[in-house]
Amino acid sequence: MAQEVFISYATLDKRVADAVCATLESNNIKCWMAPRDILPGVDFAESIINAIEKSRVFVLILSNNSSISPHVLREINKAASSSIAILSFIIEEVTLSKSMEYYLSTDHWLNAISPPLSKHIQVLAITVEKLLKQLAQKEQNDQPETKLSFKEIEDFSNKVRRESSEDITPITKMTSKDLAPAKKTRADISLNLKKDTADKTQLTVDSSGRGDYPSIMTAVAAASPGQTIVIKAGTYREKIFLNKAVKLCGEGKDKVKISFDTDSVLEVAGQNGIEIKGLSFSPGGGRNNKPVCLLNGSLLFMDCRVAGGEKGIHIHSGTPVLRDNLIERNHHSGIYIDNNASPILESNYLSNNECAIFFADEAKGRALANRCTKNTVGITVSDNAAPELEANICNDNRETGITYINNAGGKAISNECKKNINGIAVIDNSKPILEKNLCSQNREAGLFYNGRGAGTARANDCNRNNTHGIHVSQKCQPFLEGNQSTRNKLMGIAYFDSSAGTASYNHCVRNDLHGILVRAQAQPNLEGNQCNDNKEAGIAYFDNARGLARGNVCRGNRVTDITVNGQATPIIG
Repeated sequence: MAQEVFISYATLDKRVADAVCATLESNNIKCWMAPRDILPGVDFAESIINAIEKSRVFVLILSNNSSISPHVLREINKAASSSIAILSFIIEEVTLSKSMEYYLSTDHWLNAISPPLSKHIQVLAITVEKLLKQLAQKEQNDQPETKLSFKEIEDFSNKVRRESSEDITPITKMTSKDLAPAKKTRADISLNLKKDTADKTQLTVDSSGRGDYPSIMTAVAAASPGQTIVIKAGTYREKIFLNKAVKLCGEGKDKVKISFDTDSVLEVAGQNGIEIKGLSFSPGGGRNNKPVCLLNGSLLFMDCRVAGGEKGIHIHSGTPVLRDNLIERNHHSGIYIDNNASPILESNYLSNNECAIFFADEAKGRALANRCTKNTVGITVSDNAAPELEANICNDNRETGITYINNAGGKAISNECKKNINGIAVIDNSKPILEKNLCSQNREAGLFYNGRGAGTARANDCNRNNTHGIHVSQKCQPFLEGNQSTRNKLMGIAYFDSSAGTASYNHCVRNDLHGILVRAQAQPNLEGNQCNDNKEAGIAYFDNARGLARGNVCRGNRVTDITVNGQATPIIG
């Protein structure tokens, strides 16, 4: 399917743009973003112009960064001249430049300044979806002009905002008659079930007896597919099993508490169209080995709290979306993904779990902008799992920010891993791609390779760690390129044991010992690295180290630029 939406943004706002893109595409709205969708060998500017011309809606991430970007201004100019509908998604207070004001002064802005950002992104997604449908309807009616005026867009978006605000935070408006105690008997409910549910778009559950039903599962049994069940504040002690497309909307995760003693509290079968919002789930009695929530299929699980289980949420299959949840104090893992599940995990907060997020088996999916702090491990990728980890914050964990073990793969891009033992650990035969991660102030290394790990580490920032910026040991052979390994307590990059691989064009400067250390039987290829201003050597070979060093720049080191000691026999070119 061709792209429908062009996303324009400044580079410094990429995390917001990625979140917008992920949300739109999870709603089957194909987006185009640079540089993601620029094909190799195709001119950058030509690709952008073609993409704008082919798009039907232009979404601008409007910030102080984008307001002064000449690239963004050119994109807006092209969209305006091509009669593309422009939606400005404003994420901070901003003063427009005169040029920007010329194009946007009459445009409608979707204000996303107040937190949480994720709710505003949902409103944007709903707005875009309905705008695209309206454009398609105009095209079907063969109207000569398919462009919507700015006034039409403004009126349309305000209407969507009113509708979506009720969808995001459902509130049941009840009259005094509705608040009267229910007098239906079980027989009455059974006899009038079809009549009661057919005339309602939503059902209410109230443990005090003032709603349509006193328990959640009674309402689920009565509901038709597509209906919304609004759950009033209270404590509900029951197991929830969902195998039909209904929406459970609680009044808030701090107000609606659901628990069960001997099994999972929530179990979702493989039905599409299920939504669960604003609820709290926890075991009712002692500890058991069941997950608090067992999820299968494609569903939306949002703004909930899950705590106190062996596993908080177990995703066994399907492509569920988990967004803005609080997941804490689970004994094994906050979110556990196995089998072939491929979820989207976005903007969740996970704290005080053994492992915040655990990918196992053949699991894939995407973890975006989650906060994994004060766990034993932030994120673990095990077995043959290969997820995409992007823009997650994995700080202050007792062991590692992100760990790859067994044969794990996938990508970790732009994650922040600070104040752990190691920032990112690659163990066993894992071969992930690590790009643009910040691995700083860890108690040992920024990147830690051990076993037979390999893969690529490119453009990572490994600074101010208590041992090395990058540690490579045993038989690991990673490809290290363009990393910043600066101001570490020992080395910028350190090779031990029989490790090898290639280190090219890394910046290993101002470390407290050497820029690059090679010792024991290690034999890496070192090419084009900057190893300057270190307190001892730029490059140091010890023991029986070998390998090739060619085209490296070693200047201003306090003791020596390149040193070869012991039985080391490197080839230095």
